[in-house]
Amino acid sequence: MPYTIKRQPDLPVFVINYQGDVTLKDFQNVDYEIATLLATFNEDTLYIIENIREAKTSFVDIFSFFRQTHFINDPTATRVKRNSIFVGHNVMSSLMEQFGKTMGKIPHFANLEDALKYINYELDNV
Repeated sequence: MPYTIKRQPDLPVFVINYQGDVTLKDFQNVDYEIATLLATFNEDTLYIIENIREAKTSFVDIFSFFRQTHFINDPTATRVKRNSIFVGHNVMSSLMEQFGKTMGKIPHFANLEDALKYINYELDNV
């Protein structure tokens, strides 16, 4: 499996670490796993950090991923506000950032530590 999903302790944050070759099926599996994890999620807001520093994928898979409707069968879709954040600077991150702009501004950081600082600032200033 070219990804792991971990919940950050004491924060409404899931970190998805992608590594190696990532396919459209992997992106779909991540969406399904996040939806499953949200079934017991008790917060109003969720931050999803997608760490793509060590990932490789094709333009076609990224394009297909963003064309799909995310969490289409997820009963938490209206209950939990999701905020995506990208971590990494490579070809994949540039493509995902460009496609992500169609969904609104998605913050993009060079490393996980900066992404977590951003989230803590957001949570402290809500």
